Amino acid sequence: MLKKNRHIDAVFYNFNPFIKLILILFLVCLVFLANNFLANVATFSLIIILWFSIKPAWKHTKIIAYSIIFIFTLILIINWAVVKSPTVIIFENSWYNWWGKTSGTFEQYDNTDNFKFFIAKMWGITYDGSPAFKIGGNYREAYDYFRSLHSNGYQISISSVYYHGQTIWMGFGYSSAWYALSSQTLVYAFLITVKISSMIILISLLTITTTNVQLSYAFYLLLFPLKLFRAPVKEWSVILSLSFRFVPTLVSEAQRIMNAQASRGVDFSNGNILDKVKSLTSLIIPVFTIGFLKSIDLSNAMEARGFITNATTTKYRQYKITKSSLIIFSLLCVVMGFITVLISTNTLLGSISMFELEIISK
Repeated sequence: MLKKNRHIDAVFYNFNPFIKLILILFLVCLVFLANNFLANVATFSLIIILWFSIKPAWKHTKIIAYSIIFIFTLILIINWAVVKSPTVIIFENSWYNWWGKTSGTFEQYDNTDNFKFFIAKMWGITYDGSPAFKIGGNYREAYDYFRSLHSNGYQISISSVYYHGQTIWMGFGYSSAWYALSSQTLVYAFLITVKISSMIILISLLTITTTNVQLSYAFYLLLFPLKLFRAPVKEWSVILSLSFRFVPTLVSEAQRIMNAQASRGVDFSNGNILDKVKSLTSLIIPVFTIGFLKSIDLSNAMEARGFITNATTTKYRQYKITKSSLIIFSLLCVVMGFITVLISTNTLLGSISMFELEIISK
């Protein structure tokens, strides 16, 4: 999350705080619900457009860009180190043919003619012949059957689908090099990076363009229905708004402490990973101490300004809903509705979209 509100004549700054919060929450839901390549790309593109619409400072954009590159690299390295076996994708023909795809099939089971099997592209792998199929039996029986078909030294990959009371098994032999990399690993690393980056940008959008008072007002209206259950909505809204604003403050304090310790000889940039971790541990106690001290100062300041829990208060600021805000909000809702259609379509078709299949299949 980034700090400071830059008061620019941009539409998103002038949004009603409650509408802005609702829009951010809708986008958060889309980020988590997006379950295919196109839906993720469409959601991320919309969030990027919103980000540049507020005319952010270049340093903020650079920080987010570096974060995206770091996240993608880290996730890709983890997946590359863990995933060394081919991934099999199974499609029922009724869904497959409905999309009109006619190429890219690795192998089709001939007797049922109801499923297509795909193997994701993989570099640094050797296959032992073509896939074989078996009807019925359990996993152990299927493994023994496929094992008998392949030479020693090859690993066995088995996939199955249950259809009309019987299990259809597909298996093949393979051997992978230490540098083996799957195309599906690249796609999944990209999708996970998109989700994490989307959350970072959305939270930054909210904190950059919204003040503490506006956040408190928005959370108060969002939680207002809970008053029917006598929940302390006012206190909750203040806590939520302060928690959003406190993180950038602690980050800036941590940077200030790092600069102070670096001037005293502490090296945060050189050395191996263990040395860097040991150097960063020297930040933990000072940051927590400063956090507690600032919370005490904030509490005293709120009391000095007359903040009283459970007291009936009036609203000094009135946030109106402008026509331009409604028009833009409506357009964004249309776009989000289109993305929802992409998500629901993929839910009907399975766990992977045809567009994604074109990218990762042979």
